[in-house]
Amino acid sequence: MLAAQERAAAQVDAGDYATAEATLTAARAMCGLGVGYRCARLELAHAELLALMHRLPEAAAPLDAGAVRVTQDQHWGAETTFLQLRAEVARLRGAFGLARAITGETLLRLPGAPAARCRAERHARDVLAGLSIVALDVAGARRELAAASDCELPPSLPRLFVQADLARMSGDRRDVDAVLAGLQALRTAGLSPGEAALAAHIEGRARIAGEPEVGRALLREAIAAARELPRSDPHALKAVSFSYASLVLDAAARGDHAAALGLLAEEVGAPPPTSCALGLAVDHERGYSVALGKAGPTLGSLVTRTSPVAAEEALVPEDAIAAVRDCPEVAVFARPPLAGRPKLLPPEIAWSYRVGHQSTGTGPKTCPIGHSPGRRRCFHSGRARPAAPVPVDRCGRCRHASAERPGGDAGAGAAGLADGGEIEFHVHGLVDLGVSDASFLALTPEADGRHALTAGQIRGVALPARPVVILGACHAGQVAPYLHEAWSLPSAFLEAGARVVIASPAPVEDREAGPFFDAVRARIRRGASPAAAVRDERILRGGGDWAAHVLVFE
Repeated sequence: MLAAQERAAAQVDAGDYATAEATLTAARAMCGLGVGYRCARLELAHAELLALMHRLPEAAAPLDAGAVRVTQDQHWGAETTFLQLRAEVARLRGAFGLARAITGETLLRLPGAPAARCRAERHARDVLAGLSIVALDVAGARRELAAASDCELPPSLPRLFVQADLARMSGDRRDVDAVLAGLQALRTAGLSPGEAALAAHIEGRARIAGEPEVGRALLREAIAAARELPRSDPHALKAVSFSYASLVLDAAARGDHAAALGLLAEEVGAPPPTSCALGLAVDHERGYSVALGKAGPTLGSLVTRTSPVAAEEALVPEDAIAAVRDCPEVAVFARPPLAGRPKLLPPEIAWSYRVGHQSTGTGPKTCPIGHSPGRRRCFHSGRARPAAPVPVDRCGRCRHASAERPGGDAGAGAAGLADGGEIEFHVHGLVDLGVSDASFLALTPEADGRHALTAGQIRGVALPARPVVILGACHAGQVAPYLHEAWSLPSAFLEAGARVVIASPAPVEDREAGPFFDAVRARIRRGASPAAAVRDERILRGGGDWAAHVLVFE
């Protein structure tokens, strides 16, 4: 078991996460009486790996099992390590208050051995410093970094990330020098390819304000290196995402709003917009919007924020709305964590989020609008209710689906999707962080009790027919609270090959949803764009609050 744990650690260091997971899973099968500590260490390693890959709901099972085991066996030092991981999972899920509380608890139970105590306190201070940056508490971040010893070890990448933000915010060359010295120590110790790409981003992030050309070159280097790595490498994903954020906001600070909008489009693989586009980005204290109408200059607004983005905050300035009001349709390029927000623009404007995932589909890149849509697959909740608790007065089963021969019982999961030119789910949409960080579709339970169709499952499906996907379920458009990726059911369907996904992040009115989505589908068949179809049907039906939340993802 110890050998398997060390083997998995070497596989993680090499970036071979899938093999490491298989190694740990096989080793955990050996758990039994008398080897509780070794089992706990395997469970901790497995949970750490799943958290690293942002498979956070899956990390809960080994994390909970190991935490119970070390408590029962009174391995108090190991229990603190499990607490540290619990805090990290909470932070990654956007539960910043919970992460701060758990991390504060670890400071109250530091180990007695000097070296272990130093490392545990440094880890906690690094986490708290990062949480202070998220809360825009610059002074608090500096206090946390100053309170921790270096323990005669190289700094962590999260610590250097915080120091890079402090360098940008302060303009103090000493902050930049601290980042460069820390990166040199880390590179000497050795970094995986993904970590090396993220290190290049951190250096570019720190240097771009004082040395613009050097900083931009480093950010481009980070993007190029990260895109050579598998999509499963979490460090690579963050290197790409955060580097584009820095490049966009650098262009905005220079007043080159056309370049900033082009970068937002480039990130998702789209050509630079020439008209009718809106871009949004936020990176801690910096907020940015850019708009391009049918003709005329690109309008940009870069602001310094004093608080994190609020849930119902208006993000698009009035002059930006005015610039795109006459557009037949607006393409919206919004970076996380802003992607997937409803009601960005007034209801009379047709607009859609441009996500642009590379798809695994093998069919044509376009599907002619106004032509035969191919086979329609409509999934509903079937004869039995899902195992999860669901309000029965809203978000109910698709009663109208039988009119066009549904594609089968929703318990079939992702099966039967491949040949669909139109795919609809009229089932229960739920948000349960024990199942998925994004929303998921609750289907008729299968023989083994499974009832959830998650974004992770959809990602592995190929949709060669490039279908139009309608998710007529509550919360189906809700995006996971990640800072580096807009992960959701719609983005998963697009990655699988869908041409467009229509969904709402809010509750859907059961009685009205069927007729609404039927009418939207009919408009698309007659040649309307999905964004225009949703806009026109919303206005025709009085613009009810639930319909105002329906979004289009392309």
